[in-house]
Amino acid sequence: MKKKWTILLVLSGLAFAACVVILPRPLVAVAGGEADAGTTVMFVLGLVLLADSLGLLAVGLRLRSRDLNTPRSYDNRDATGLDSDRKPNPYDVPTALNQSQMGHHGGQ
Repeated sequence: MKKKWTILLVLSGLAFAACVVILPRPLVAVAGGEADAGTTVMFVLGLVLLADSLGLLAVGLRLRSRDLNTPRSYDNRDATGLDSDRKPNPYDVPTALNQSQMGHHGGQ
């Protein structure tokens, strides 16, 4: 399950990307005083997308911060696989019990 803040941050990035694509040309036309009605609509749409992306970013970061600052315990942690289901790490340092079984003794 995705966290809500992850979805908000992705939507914020998409809205900002759309703003970057839409806004530059109407901005130049409006600033130069030669904008028609369609260009003005695109300019307003770009500004709305910019405000939307910044708002979603702020809310997403606030929710992420709240989620990361939440104390965790074994009762409320996310569902994970059981340790018995995991494959052993072949690069893990052998434990002392395994070393004594293999015949490794220190100092020789």
